[in-house]
Amino acid sequence: MTGYAERKGRSGKRSELKKSINDSTFTALRHDVINSPSFLGLSNSAKVAFLHLLAKYNRKNNGDLSAPLNRAKEYFNLSSPGLSVALKELEQNGFIDTTRQGGKNQCSLYALTCFPLNDVNKAGIFLKATDRPSDKWKKT
Repeated sequence: MTGYAERKGRSGKRSELKKSINDSTFTALRHDVINSPSFLGLSNSAKVAFLHLLAKYNRKNNGDLSAPLNRAKEYFNLSSPGLSVALKELEQNGFIDTTRQGGKNQCSLYALTCFPLNDVNKAGIFLKATDRPSDKWKKT
């Protein structure tokens, strides 16, 4: 006997759902974040930088998100100084944390505060995973 989902052409498997959206990935953004006065008050370049960092997030790499200034135009469609200002604004408003300060031959790494941190073990940083997001943007 076939179930309701099978009769309607749905098997309920996640793999088939992924195929139905053209192998594209997505990240849910919480409504309390995007509707907050803090987020609405950000400059457009800061919002663009946040969304591009969010696009790099895959639920396993929070704390290991990069925004290389030498690729600002290519990756973010912003100038290098514009990206730098946007990242500082995001950090001041509590939407991102710097997990590794860049320097010679390495870029800075960031974490989105609206998601839990993941284990990151790279040269210069060691982060322990957290169960809950820090939500620093609520406190600023």
